[in-house]
Amino acid sequence: MADSSTRSAEASSSATARRNILVIGWGNPLRGDDSLGLAVAHALAERNIPKVDILRVHQLAPELAEDLADCCAVVFIDASLVVQEVCAMRVEAMAAHGPLAHHFQPAQLLAWTEALFGRSPPAWQVSVPARTVDVGCKPSANNDLRVREAAEVCLAVIRRVQSEHLCDAGIRQAPLGSATNQN
Repeated sequence: MADSSTRSAEASSSATARRNILVIGWGNPLRGDDSLGLAVAHALAERNIPKVDILRVHQLAPELAEDLADCCAVVFIDASLVVQEVCAMRVEAMAAHGPLAHHFQPAQLLAWTEALFGRSPPAWQVSVPARTVDVGCKPSANNDLRVREAAEVCLAVIRRVQSEHLCDAGIRQAPLGSATNQN
């Protein structure tokens, strides 16, 4: 469930009026560095970035599909044991979605958004290096530095979305399988 305190006032407006960039930080604060996505989302929320809505959630759930359908672009933020430095990469909806689960990865959530609402927004995932995600562990040293680095990477993605005018009225990503996506 989304932490309503991190939604901007614009997020409560009607879906047709809300064409903002959506940032979703997720993780579990009881699992050490797994909370890094939440911390980055919190740091971004403190900046009050215009036309950007911030959500902090424990996991990516099917209920977020409506939020994704209403935004012009989405940036997912999560901790990763795989990456060695903060990085951002483009995420595409999976061509086929599997059975409905209680939590998703970004590509799965995008696919369900497409299946339910006929569109999915352009999406990026910012991965933040984690050292430990064991239950009951304390966050690693230097997490403040990683949070700042990840926030800057997120801001660069947001600036890119804005410079490419992806949030201008009427511009939406074509659904999977549409004529514009076929080779």
